[in-house]
Amino acid sequence: MIDCLMSDLKQFVGSTPRADDISMFCLAGEGATETADKVDLKPSRTKQGADYLESIDRWSWSVELAGQSLTRIDPVAQAMSRLSDVEGDREEWQSVFTLLTELYVNALDHGILKLDSSLKHSAAGFAEYFDEREKRLQNLHQGSIRIDMDHLRSAEGGLIKIRITDTGDGFDYEKLLSDAQQEPSAILSGRGIKLVSHLGQCLRFSDHGRIVEVEFPYST
Repeated sequence: MIDCLMSDLKQFVGSTPRADDISMFCLAGEGATETADKVDLKPSRTKQGADYLESIDRWSWSVELAGQSLTRIDPVAQAMSRLSDVEGDREEWQSVFTLLTELYVNALDHGILKLDSSLKHSAAGFAEYFDEREKRLQNLHQGSIRIDMDHLRSAEGGLIKIRITDTGDGFDYEKLLSDAQQEPSAILSGRGIKLVSHLGQCLRFSDHGRIVEVEFPYST
């Protein structure tokens, strides 16, 4: 089976250089004969194996914006358009829209524009915050943000994995998460992350805040 796959792969790739690693393995299913040093996997799939492969439903979508494209292109709208095109309109997509919006704006404001969320500790600070945001957007010439969205579906439901990566200097995401734990009346920043934690699951930051991931499960 591996030899057959390698032959098809070489024919498909031709002389084009490979851009990534390629891995293959054989999974022994029903009807396979196993010895101490060899697994004899028959070329024909068992019915159980065929049904399992046919039940897998997964697709991925991504976009990366850099420089001034961050000021004129709405990647969240593009992501939602793709989701609706592929999976149809669902009420749950409003939550996905909120997750994407909050995390993308967070990456743009704190990662790329390096805005200090402490300005939003008072109502008056909001105006100053957004004035400074507009100034920095107008002078934005470098930095990028990438959105990766994976959709997996089974008979029970689906799972959307969102990953947002920016090329900024990072930020104190631990403080942001701490702010999100405060009472709404005590602090005005961090409310977006608190909403993300409520709507999604497995929220995690890495690479000094330059990468954020969250999962959104739903039932069919």
